[in-house]
Amino acid sequence: MTYHKKVHVVCDNDDLYLLPQFAVDVAQANIDWGNALLRQGTRDKANEKFKLASDKLNNYARNHDSAMDVEIKNKLEE
Repeated sequence: MTYHKKVHVVCDNDDLYLLPQFAVDVAQANIDWGNALLRQGTRDKANEKFKLASDKLNNYARNHDSAMDVEIKNKLEE
């Protein structure tokens, strides 16, 4: 079996396919980070992470799963 140290992704339209998926991944990371901050009791910093997640989704991944919007909205309203 051959193992490669680098993986090169080739895509016809990075803006259409790769950047939106990356934005969703970054948004999910910010949601997770915000949840961790909530558990530590730092609501103001958690809200910053939730707002950043919302911005990434709305600016770069317009066709994302709307459940993420609902989750972010609920976290901001808690």
